[in-house]
Amino acid sequence: GRKAIILITDGIDNASRLSLFESMFAAGRVGVEIYTIGFAGSSESLRDKNEEGTNAEILKLVSKETGGTFFWIDDPDELKEALHSVEDDLRSQYVLGYTPPRTKCGGSFRRIELRVGKDRYNVRTRKGYVSGPC
Repeated sequence: GRKAIILITDGIDNASRLSLFESMFAAGRVGVEIYTIGFAGSSESLRDKNEEGTNAEILKLVSKETGGTFFWIDDPDELKEALHSVEDDLRSQYVLGYTPPRTKCGGSFRRIELRVGKDRYNVRTRKGYVSGPC
């Protein structure tokens, strides 16, 4: 089945064992999408969700790089809507695949790009994948 992580957070990292980039690399290696749901706690850590360099921007980056989506909630009632959106998203995805040439292997990152001819489609992809062993 589909693999996904739903990360519900105030944006404060207080117990990570991996760095942000190690975590995103690990998620990419196993093909898991990360959906991030940010909310403003008492710390106001995510308050300005549009300001560059904030925890909200980091959560947006994590979602974008892994093929997930970022949600901002100000009210606990919005959490239910965000979770329904994730559920709908996971149920309505198409998976495209291809077999790449074996020119690079051994765990290197390979960039991919998907282009569609119609603007009416909402296309969201990962930026690439980690190649397998030779």
